[in-house]
Amino acid sequence: MEEGMEEQQTRYTWFIVKSGSVSLVAGDTYVKALSNRLGWKEETLIKRVQAVLPRKLDQELFLAMTVEMQAPIHPETFQKIYHYFTDGQWISLGFDREMGNNLYLNRSERILHQIDLTLNILHWGKEEGFLVSWLCAAHLVQAYGDDAEEILCVIMENLDEIIEERNMIMPRKKAFATIAFIVANNAANAEEGSSAPNIASAEDILELLSPIPARWSEDGGEDV
Repeated sequence: MEEGMEEQQTRYTWFIVKSGSVSLVAGDTYVKALSNRLGWKEETLIKRVQAVLPRKLDQELFLAMTVEMQAPIHPETFQKIYHYFTDGQWISLGFDREMGNNLYLNRSERILHQIDLTLNILHWGKEEGFLVSWLCAAHLVQAYGDDAEEILCVIMENLDEIIEERNMIMPRKKAFATIAFIVANNAANAEEGSSAPNIASAEDILELLSPIPARWSEDGGEDV
């Protein structure tokens, strides 16, 4: 078991750190950086990470990915994102299938890339001043892969037109979050075997929203 974990750790070292090392201990550069961003004591961060990410590998993935992607999320949120893409499992060597000598069909690498994309979207939302939930981001990544962020850009660029057309009586941030989640949820619940809806213009978004009553109140529901 120990040998398997060491092999796994070695295989994913490329993702854990670009240089140097990461360790969930007080004084570690990554622990300091994330604690400062969250406004927590280092001891608090360590305890909360250990509570939801019991394995050393996953603890180091959390530290490296959140700090490198400048996405200071809580460890509990990271665990939810992680388990969203692994169906509630922990990454293991069993995720990878050996295809030949030193050749693997690496599902773990794909999962880590999906987590990375999700964190990048959360960072994008913060930079642009919009609220994007972890579930919305994960849905978009699952459906659109590397193009997930572009979907949000299309929404942002056409937001005023959509708000006016749909008579959305709510702040722009709330309208963006509402539209983004509807798009993401629709893509996540697409019928098996069918592709996610094409979102390239305001017209595409308005068509997707068309079944919803045209007047929305600030609480996100119909204004009757």
